[in-house]
Order: sequence, then C-alpha cells, then structure tokens
Amino acid sequence: MRIAISILLFMALSFHLVVQLSIVTWYEVNKDYIAKNLCVNRNKPELKCCGKCYLKKQLNKADQQTDDKQAPSKNSRISIEAFVIPAPVKIRAFYNEELSIFNPGYQKMYGSVYEGSIFHPPSVLFS
Repeated sequence: MRIAISILLFMALSFHLVVQLSIVTWYEVNKDYIAKNLCVNRNKPELKCCGKCYLKKQLNKADQQTDDKQAPSKNSRISIEAFVIPAPVKIRAFYNEELSIFNPGYQKMYGSVYEGSIFHPPSVLFS
C-alpha cells in the first residue's frame, strides 16, 4: 500500500516535468517541419529562430494549463488573528513553594549532598 501511494505521489509531482520534456522532445524530433511551417519568424531567416518561438509558445501554454489546475489563487491572503488574553493568568509552578522552604534539599540544584567527614582514603595501599 505504501509503495502504491509513493508511486502515485511521485507521478503527480513529476507530471509537469514530463509534459515539458515531451514538448521539447517533440520539438527536437520535428525541428525541420516546425521551422518551415509553424515558426512565426520563418520569413525572417536572419533571426535564425528555427522554431524556437513556437517551442516557447508551446511551453508557456503548457505552464498556463498546469497553473490553472493548481491552487485557487496566488493572490489569496492568509490572515492570522492575534489572540489576546484579556486577564492575567496564573500559571501553576512545577514545584510546591511551601515544601521548598522547609526542605533544604529542594533549594539545592543537585540530588545528593557531599559529606567530607565520611570520605577518607584507604589507610593501606595494596602491598
């Protein structure tokens, strides 16, 4: 199922590219015919158009057709309404303030307290 969806999505995204590629390929195959019969500038050989004007016209026409099928409008605006809180809101703390006053462990930012009188190095090293 995922493969089918991914193939369908790939085809939908690459449709525009395939259309343009097919127009350019058709132009390259039929370049002589387009230059002699369909070119706008066929009576002006000094421009050396060779049907490129017709190719440009066809590519623009394909772009307009695909743009019509896309999103509704490029000029549409998206407005985000600002949300204003009318009264101050008290946010509850993550710790209990009364508990931190009476318990000194909550006032320190680490979990254990170092006691120097308990720690001492061994009296005999390995002999």
